[in-house]
Amino acid sequence: MVRKKLFERYVELNYYRLAAKQLYKNNVIPRTVLRAIEAQITQAETDLIIPKQSKTHPRTLTRVK
Repeated sequence: MVRKKLFERYVELNYYRLAAKQLYKNNVIPRTVLRAIEAQITQAETDLIIPKQSKTHPRTLTRVK
């Protein structure tokens, strides 16, 4: 169940990446915007893998949603 949700989120992020590349290819957005979008997508993928740390207790990890 958890793996399926994780996979679905990766697929959704990949759709965003493909859409951004298509917009760049059609000269709708500049390369700097494409790089910013790809950086945000990469950060979102990393957030899916690495659990976030709690702010009140730095050694305690919070659950990945």
